[in-house]
Amino acid sequence: MPGWLFRGQPSGPEARVRFEDGSLVLKGRITFETVMGLYREIRPYLPEVVSVNLKEVTFMDSAGVALLVECKRLTTREGRELAFLNLPDQAASIARLSNAGGILGVA
Repeated sequence: MPGWLFRGQPSGPEARVRFEDGSLVLKGRITFETVMGLYREIRPYLPEVVSVNLKEVTFMDSAGVALLVECKRLTTREGRELAFLNLPDQAASIARLSNAGGILGVA
């Protein structure tokens, strides 16, 4: 099992990311306080990623949804698809309310 990624500054004590079988697996609380650290960890791996799995996310605020939208934007710009798996209910609600539901595949 791959270890947690830490490039430069870690994303904080409550948020982590690991690369596993072509997927980024996010863990913990994805909030305004942790999102920039996560972005720095995630960005170098986006060219290799086919999905972002949120199965271990315990909380996500609007900053976390914005992080997912940015990941989608960057991969779309490269002509690739990016799937989001196990999106937490609160994040799906935020995505719908902010008109980002279609971007993240939330009906």
